[in-house]
Amino acid sequence: MNLKLFVAIAIFSAATYSSNAQTVTAAKQASTINNDKQRIKQGVKSGELTAAETARLAAQTKKLKEEKDAYKADGVVTKDERKDFKEDKKKVSRRIYRQKHDGQTRP
Repeated sequence: MNLKLFVAIAIFSAATYSSNAQTVTAAKQASTINNDKQRIKQGVKSGELTAAETARLAAQTKKLKEEKDAYKADGVVTKDERKDFKEDKKKVSRRIYRQKHDGQTRP
């Protein structure tokens, strides 16, 4: 009897853990997109980003959010989708950094 109870608890714990992992991943993705938006706002405020750079970066950030929403639409985000999102997120983050540090300033 104790073995059955132990197995039932183990299965329940594993199911709970996996559902929490997906929630944490989604929350982390949302916070990284918000972080990018804040970095863009700071670049505009400091004059590091021109109007064209700002528009381009904002469009890329919006596209990244749309990609995340499309992956979440079916309710399950696969390992490949997470990997693709992470790679795209890194690209956008690098672009923000490069544009902020390229020497162009807003007049």
